[in-house]
Order: sequence, then C-alpha cells, then structure tokens
Amino acid sequence: MHPRRILDGIYWKFRLGRPWRELPSRYGSHEVCYLYYNRWNHSGLLKEISLALIKDVETRGHFDVRKAMKDGLITFEREGSKYNVYISASLVDMWQVSTAMIYYRLVADETGKKLLQPRSRLFNTGIYDGPK
Repeated sequence: MHPRRILDGIYWKFRLGRPWRELPSRYGSHEVCYLYYNRWNHSGLLKEISLALIKDVETRGHFDVRKAMKDGLITFEREGSKYNVYISASLVDMWQVSTAMIYYRLVADETGKKLLQPRSRLFNTGIYDGPK
C-alpha cells in the first residue's frame, strides 16, 4: 500500500475522531493504518510530516496559523480534558485551515512535544462568526 494512502487514513481518523474500524476502505485496512500510526508516532516521523504540512500551509497556502490564532480567527478553549476549537466562519472552507487543524489535533500543547492518542476525542470543532 502506498504510504500516502496510509497517511491520509491516519489524518481521516484525526480529522473526524471516528474509531479505526470505521476507516473507509479507500485508505486500506484500518489495522495497517493503525500499525503505521503507531510506528510513525513513536519514531517521530508523524510529527515531522505534520510539521512539513504546516510549513506548506504557510508557504504555498500563504496562511499563517499563528497569526489567525492571534487575530482570534482560530481559538482553543480547554474544557476539562478536552479542547474546543473554534474556527471563524470566514475560514471554514479553506484547505489551509483543514490541513492546519489536522496538525493541531495531533499536538496537545503549543510546544508540539505531546502527541494525542487517536482513540481519544480531545477536540471538538465549532464554527463562529469571527473575533469579537
């Protein structure tokens, strides 16, 4: 199986927070995707790939996630052990935001040192009208 399909399957899991067994067949076997998730997560490769995608969002996509957060277009709110992510309605359909949110779903803190487990639903995403 091509590694890109596996990566897309892993990101599908993080984007939707669904169980591995519900992984669509276009990504291959959920067992294989889970196996590679564990390997890539423990080796640090998943983090490297995700950081490269964020750089792509910034360079090719001309979108600075940190600036959007500073401007209040993307906000995070901790609620117990979960994080709520609020995205301005003006950004919702942008591929850059979708890609960036995959990365932020993987990272539990701003330093990028702690990766989340895929079976936990630590993020809820909401849409709002923009900064107040």
